[in-house]
Formats: sequence, structure tokens, C-alpha cells
Amino acid sequence: MLGPVPWQQVHSFFRTLRRENLPFEIPIIVLAPPPIPGMAVVQEIFHGFDGVAYKRLPETGGTVNDLLSAGLVQARCVTLLCGSTSSIGSTDRRMVDGAGVMLMASIETELHSCLSQGMPVILELHTQDSVRFLKRFPSYDPPHPGTGTGHSMLEAFHDHPRFASGGIFTASCLGALCAKAYYTPGFAELIEALVLGPDSEQTSFPWQISLPHGFVGKTYANLAVHLLSPEFGAVCLGLYRSCFNDGSMGACYVVTNPAPDTMLRADDLIILLGNDKFAYKMFELGLIKGAVGARKSGEVSKAPSPRFDDPLSPQKAGAAEWDVYDTSMAEAPLPSLPHVEQELREARKMLSESLSREAFLRSQLQAVKGIKGSQLDANGVPSLPEMSPQTLSMDTLQPPRQGHFGKGAPPSESQPLQLPAGTYCSRC
Repeated sequence: MLGPVPWQQVHSFFRTLRRENLPFEIPIIVLAPPPIPGMAVVQEIFHGFDGVAYKRLPETGGTVNDLLSAGLVQARCVTLLCGSTSSIGSTDRRMVDGAGVMLMASIETELHSCLSQGMPVILELHTQDSVRFLKRFPSYDPPHPGTGTGHSMLEAFHDHPRFASGGIFTASCLGALCAKAYYTPGFAELIEALVLGPDSEQTSFPWQISLPHGFVGKTYANLAVHLLSPEFGAVCLGLYRSCFNDGSMGACYVVTNPAPDTMLRADDLIILLGNDKFAYKMFELGLIKGAVGARKSGEVSKAPSPRFDDPLSPQKAGAAEWDVYDTSMAEAPLPSLPHVEQELREARKMLSESLSREAFLRSQLQAVKGIKGSQLDANGVPSLPEMSPQTLSMDTLQPPRQGHFGKGAPPSESQPLQLPAGTYCSRC
């Protein structure tokens, strides 16, 4: 998280990765700068989902070293959320995505040095114009003659290789979807069904699998017929393939409904719709992209509990290790917050003052009505007798003020105020 992000967005992100129909479970680590999440967020997100960890970043943001300490080299995917625009420190709007662009370039350089190229790195941008600061292809990709590496002003955002491969995203894409829905009725409902999955009462979900054994060199039609058989019952939607037939997976694109005679390559990924049974079968065969070697959903891990940084504890000066924050407990103990303790002290002070005022007023009423000390209840509080409205005197509570009752002289301090039966004084 490159800046303060609405935690509702993170919650929706987690719900997608913890759907009940997923046959696998991959640990999630959240690295975020201050402000830290509140108690309600911790209970709902970090206690509501299994296998989720949190690491606090400094106020200046994260670096590659922070990602390396969180297991960058062993990660399956890295997603950089841009955060809200209100948290951007730069006054130059052209550099609104500067931190994300620089961090993404550093990650790709580190992956190239660690020989871990091919791992997806997704960057969310505030604005589409920031794409001009990015190289056309990841740094770890081999050179592609005749393509160029810099940004072209004549190239539209949706034609950029990084966008075509799913490496960058901006919220303005959602505006294009809304415009598309105006001319294509049912388009928004289709996207909702594909994205929300079980929440939209669907029984088939989108999956991305590797090319099954024996289909290299065959046609797309052969693969579609094979997956439509009763053994699988899946519908092919398209291919996700590399732009260059050199084994590099940094620059890819999606081919929706390719021609039936399209020849399949070894590095092709298949995008299709399938039910839960199909997903479990593909997971057991090791064909689901990004889930090879992952823990089976619902399976108890034999590894030690992951290390968690406690979002609710104050920052420890010079702490080199993460604090243990075990969310596997039924009810994990939460440390007290400083502002909650302050509110508690103020509430207790107000309660004490209120009880003192009540005791003072009761003592005044006791003196006026002649309540004896023996007329106390079990708690030591004077028991007040019932007072008739006809005999209620104004000077019982406070002396009358001149002109309070309008014209005429105020009631005498020695004589009670006479009211009709069944009525009460408005001052009381």
C-alpha cells in the first residue's frame, strides 16, 4: 500500500482471495504506512480471514528492503495499491504516481538479480498519464528488437503493453465500463457475475490454467472441444499469451475467442469458465496458474504460525523483528489504545462529577424537606417522599426571580405556589 487506502478496498480484495469456491489458500501479507487500522478493521479483516498478516511501514513509505523482508523472492504476486490522492505529498500533479513507478522499477530490478522474473507485479495508478514514466516492458524481460522501450505519445493507454498484460490499472477504466454499459444492456451485470462469483449466485467462475499436457501444437478448437467434454464441463473464453515467442512472460496480451485454427504454444494460458469440481480437478493436476504448490483450502498448515505485526500496538523504536500477531485464536487479545484509555478516564471523571452533583442536590432536598438521616435506603441514598403538585413550593429548588412570572409581584418566599389539581410547574 503506497499510501492511506480505504480499508473497505482491502476487505474486498481479501474476500476475492478467500472465496469459498477456491480450492487453494495463499497467504497474504499487507505492508502499509500509517495511519494504522483501527480496532474494528482489525477484528473484521485480520481476524476475519485466515492466513493474513500485517506489517507496519514507516511514514515515508516502503522500500524494496521492506518487501524483501516480507518474502518478495518467494511471493507469487505483488500488488501495489496507490492510495488516496489526499495523502500525496508532492505538489506537482505530474508526479502523483512517482512513488509507485519508482518502487515498481526497483522491484523488477531486484527480481532480475534474483532470477525470479515472471512473477506478476501489478501497479495501480492515479492517472493514465503516469504510464509515460514506465518502460514498455518489465526490466527483467530480454530485449525485443524493433519494439522500443520508451513511451510513445502516440500510443493510447489501453494499447500499452503493461496494460494489455494486466500489469497496470487505473480507476478511470471503470468509467469506460460504465459508458460501455450504456450502449450494451446487461454488460454491467455480466461483469458483476464474473467478478463477485458466489455473491452473485453463480455456479461457474473464471479460471486461468496452463495448457494441458499433449496440446502443444494443436489448435484452439481441439482444446475447446476437449474441455467441453462431460469430464470437465468448462467453456473456453480465450488465451493469455506472450507477445514474443521467446519464452518471456513480461509482455502478454489477451486473445478473446481466438480463431479455431489458432495454434497453441507451450506458454499459453487458458481463460475459461468452470464450476467448483473443475477447479479442484485442475488444482490437483497442478494446472491453475499461480496456485502450484499452494496449500489446499481448509487444510491445516503444519508450518509454524506466521509472524504478524500488531496494528494496534505502538511503534517500537529500533524493532528489527515483527511482533507475533496470531489470528488463529478464537478471540485474540487486543492491546489497549491510548485514545481509548483517555476517553475512559474522561468518562469516569464525568461520572464522578455527576454523582457529586446528585449527592449535593439530594442533600439540599433532604435539608428542605426535613428528611432525617434514618430515612436512607440500603445504598445510603436518601429516599425522597412523594410531593403533591398542589404543595410544591418554588423556593424548594431556588429563589424566585423578579419579573419571572410576568406582571404582578412574584409569589412570597414563605407561601407555597398553589397550582390547580393535576398540573405541574413548567420550571420543574
